[in-house]
Amino acid sequence: MSGQMYRFYVRLLIAVSVLTLLTSTSAIGKVIHVDDDANAPGDGKSWVTAYRYLQDALANAKAADKPVEVWVAQGLYKPDQGGGISLGDRGAIFHLINGVRVRGGYAGWGMSDPNARDVALYPTILSGDLLGNDLQTSDTWHLLNEPNRVENSYHIVTGSGAGTTAILDGFTISQGNFTPVSDRDPSGGGGMYNNSGSPRVIGCFFTKNAARDMGGVYNKNQSNPVLINCVFSKNWAGQGGAIANYRGSNPLIINCTFARNSAGVYASGNSKANLTNCIVWGNGTFDEPSQIRGDAIVNYCCIQGWTGLGGTGNMGQDPLFVDPNGEDYHLKSQAGRWDRNHGSWVLDDLTSACIDAGDPNSLIGDEPFPNGGRINMGAYGGTEEASKSYFGGLACETIVAGDINGDCKVDFRDLAIMAMRWLEDRTAHRIVTTTYRLVEDKSSVVSYGGRRIEKHAIAGTFDLTVDFTAAKAMFERVDVTSDQTMSFIDYRKEGEPIYTDELDRMFHMTQLVSTDVNDTEARFVFHKNIPSFPGADIHVTVAFEGDSVSIAGKFSDPVADGCWHDLNAVAVPVRDP
Repeated sequence: MSGQMYRFYVRLLIAVSVLTLLTSTSAIGKVIHVDDDANAPGDGKSWVTAYRYLQDALANAKAADKPVEVWVAQGLYKPDQGGGISLGDRGAIFHLINGVRVRGGYAGWGMSDPNARDVALYPTILSGDLLGNDLQTSDTWHLLNEPNRVENSYHIVTGSGAGTTAILDGFTISQGNFTPVSDRDPSGGGGMYNNSGSPRVIGCFFTKNAARDMGGVYNKNQSNPVLINCVFSKNWAGQGGAIANYRGSNPLIINCTFARNSAGVYASGNSKANLTNCIVWGNGTFDEPSQIRGDAIVNYCCIQGWTGLGGTGNMGQDPLFVDPNGEDYHLKSQAGRWDRNHGSWVLDDLTSACIDAGDPNSLIGDEPFPNGGRINMGAYGGTEEASKSYFGGLACETIVAGDINGDCKVDFRDLAIMAMRWLEDRTAHRIVTTTYRLVEDKSSVVSYGGRRIEKHAIAGTFDLTVDFTAAKAMFERVDVTSDQTMSFIDYRKEGEPIYTDELDRMFHMTQLVSTDVNDTEARFVFHKNIPSFPGADIHVTVAFEGDSVSIAGKFSDPVADGCWHDLNAVAVPVRDP
């Protein structure tokens, strides 16, 4: 590549990046500001008039047109603070909301640039220590029964009932303490509790959360959250100190680090954790079962005690954390790693084997140069704080055109990386998100039960995202209700009848998994995982008919649910006025 062509390529990348930034900023929608140093009462419209309590901002966001972003400044926020909530209420909890992205790490009011965002520099903490009297301890085994934690929040945050458009981004979640009143209570999730919820959690730090049985994060009843670039450290529970999954819950865990928990990742009851580019090290008794227990799909991960059972690209070498005792889980590198205490790059005397060891098909994201052309394992892989690649000497002082991996040479290694991406065209990656409105006289749910047949008209809007290139699709948001409540059997509650007018609750629209996507239709399924009715699934098909879509859905086994429900609807795009 000539110097002129290289400069043109760089300018083109900059132009595309700026355009992307401008378009993504304009697509944010409403922004609500929160700052614990604000002068209450506020309206959240700016940092000057920010809400003091996060609960008040979430109440505003719930009522607002979506999408919404909630920007939260550095500080300490507790679930029992806000309008209509009693101080000391252990049951108070931060609820994630579809169409709302809650972002921490802002500088906030009084700073020279209140919009500056740096999660490490401006830590934003969601705390369950309601009285502020927790004692510091390095022994996670005593967290649950520590006398000063008996008044702590049962759960700090929940994504129950929410889908993938409910996003938590850039927070520390700490000191939740689930101590059940009775054996019938939910048995875990001191930090986060998801019951039939599938939110996205990005760049969060879960620490010092405890639960009697199940996980600092507890997913149950078909909860399929996506967790990216998160750290789980010093959490305690009887099963899965970091994360526990139960009753058909299948979380997708990417570039996360699990360390110094009473145990790592646990799955049971037809659940399966899916881990990629993760590090699970130093949990429990330091053997493999203490790191991952139960059914899991594990690829390109570093697992302590790894025995080589299944998966691709896994290893069992020491990841060489910088300071696990101080909860600094950056990876050591002789080429440079980020020193969070001084805000600068430093050189170590060793280099972690987890650098450049992630899935070669994963994007390297914001990893600094030299990055080896391959993502790192662990919570900082793909980020600006990823440790640099070491090739036996100092990094190049100047970037050489064609040197993709950053070893100061242009050779077969660069060619191999290029060959892997050859003819890949991400500008042609067809991802389409459309907001649809149901045509009311053509949209209904018919319920059959015993001798009764009921037809319910349905109305509302929903967001459908279709990735035609990757052959995937999902319902991002579903605000559709019927003209009267519909009944069905909730198999999760031993046959207890449920009455709802929400289509998403009955057909689990935001939790459907696409099985076949092409230019004419998208097929979805929701596996209920009922032991006595293994085939009791929900099937939904969306047919693309010009600008409009038709939707057909059904329950595959009426006996499992007490009745049979058929969904038939037509929807058209919502046009801008």
